[in-house]
Amino acid sequence: MSTNRIAKQLAFDEITKQGFNVSVSGKDLLIDGKLVINVRGCNRDNEWAKKTNCLGAWDRIDPDRFDYFVGVSFDNGGNNVRYFVFSKDETKNFSDICWKDKRSFGFKNMSLTKDDEDSGATIKSSEDKWDKINTKIRG
Repeated sequence: MSTNRIAKQLAFDEITKQGFNVSVSGKDLLIDGKLVINVRGCNRDNEWAKKTNCLGAWDRIDPDRFDYFVGVSFDNGGNNVRYFVFSKDETKNFSDICWKDKRSFGFKNMSLTKDDEDSGATIKSSEDKWDKINTKIRG
């Protein structure tokens, strides 16, 4: 099973536990049939993640396609799961992806590294921050 499919299932289960009415819509999840949640996974047990001290890395994020982005980070087999919740506006501040011809197409990258000051602040503001979605849903 692909990393993103594992992440989507883990996020579906966690969002349901948070008390939201969640459903699947193609590659995304929907809350209450209206809020689009884009979910991506990162297996931090692979060689690249170990070498770079990575907690999670996600790329080709398109903020125009969703209301919230949930980055799911886990070890092999979906263990030691960590969830990072970002609003559309927060994802717009992620770094741009630039292709060989220097165009970005609006896609974004996010990488979180252990023992990194900037990553630490991002982790603190996003890890398990389901209240961001709760506030939007329940006003």
